[in-house]
Amino acid sequence: MASPECYALSLPDEFSAGPPWAFIVDHEFCHLHPLPDSSIHLTLPKVIRQRAIERGWAEQHLVSRAGILPETLVMVYAPRDAHELAIVLRLIWQSYQFARGMKTGR
Repeated sequence: MASPECYALSLPDEFSAGPPWAFIVDHEFCHLHPLPDSSIHLTLPKVIRQRAIERGWAEQHLVSRAGILPETLVMVYAPRDAHELAIVLRLIWQSYQFARGMKTGR
């Protein structure tokens, strides 16, 4: 769905057990934009999404706000250091778990 320069994370059919709103398109649950943007678009379940937005790590994606894609889609800011990278990696892991249909929330 994103530009060809993005790196998409998606699951094969047999592992895509999450609800339809856990995916951006087909079985893609996350994509990373190249430099200089470096933002990350991913889906998150409600509790984690709200927490990420409240803590300033993410914002509701424009197409999600417009009702074009599910409200689960957020834009996560690019990490600037190792501490921020660890947090962003946890958000990507939560998105992966959501797409797999596994319990999320920590």
